[in-house]
Amino acid sequence: MRAVWTFWTKPFLANASWGWLSERHHLLSWILSVETARHHFPSICLYTDSHGAYLLVDRLGLRFDTVSTALDSLRHYDPRWWTLGKLHAYRSETSPFVHIDSDAYLWKAIDPSIIAGDLFAQNAEYFSLGASEFYMPEVLESFLLKRGGWLPTEWLWARTVFGACQKGIACGVFGGQNLAFIRYYAELAFRLITDSRNAALLPNVPHKARHAILLEQYLLSACVDYHHGREGSPFKNLTVKFLFDSFEDAYFDAGRIGLTHLLANTKKDPILMRRLEDRVAQNYPDLYDRCLLVSGR
Repeated sequence: MRAVWTFWTKPFLANASWGWLSERHHLLSWILSVETARHHFPSICLYTDSHGAYLLVDRLGLRFDTVSTALDSLRHYDPRWWTLGKLHAYRSETSPFVHIDSDAYLWKAIDPSIIAGDLFAQNAEYFSLGASEFYMPEVLESFLLKRGGWLPTEWLWARTVFGACQKGIACGVFGGQNLAFIRYYAELAFRLITDSRNAALLPNVPHKARHAILLEQYLLSACVDYHHGREGSPFKNLTVKFLFDSFEDAYFDAGRIGLTHLLANTKKDPILMRRLEDRVAQNYPDLYDRCLLVSGR
């Protein structure tokens, strides 16, 4: 199994420092994410575009066994659908893989019993409609369907069956052996964006960037639950394993599993960013110096 990272620079360039305290901390995180995981996998790969390859490989000096600039093909997509870069990587893989976000640090090898399964991910995320800051499927759904748009069968099924108590799957770490299912789900996410019934509507969706997580994490959960045990589905026997039992475990019990995933405003916390900088400076001094040069400090 190889480790994969994604950097679609169009969303990054459209949003200064991409939620980080500074560009320097964004690059420091890339160093720590890649270098901590490197020891656990026989091969590591980067999916990016031409600008991303120039920044991370040519200038920062990160080493990958494979660098793909296939994300140049996304140049015409709206960057507010920022998860499309990851989804393109998911559908492109031809052998079992683990995708790691650049703000996730894998200190220990993943349990072999987990990565041997059909699918694995960081943790399930349960939420109540109308009460989640990140998941609002009912808002996007209402916007599209009232205007003649289209949504996948799996999405509509999950909204009906689970009612007000819904679920996403956190993909800070995501992968598996069942490439057919992963490709099916990722293609379905792209279809939601490109379907002729939606293409003219989606540019007018308010707060679009906040709905991008639905394409990756909500749709994934809906597809898993819809197909598991369903007669006639090629994914009837699909199973998914989680590194953590809950979001709370992922936040408070990261040391046991050996995975730290920085979330939301933690990437702007000066104390945490100082710890990030100290860690990279101590463990990877050459890359740290390159980072300072690239970020202009």
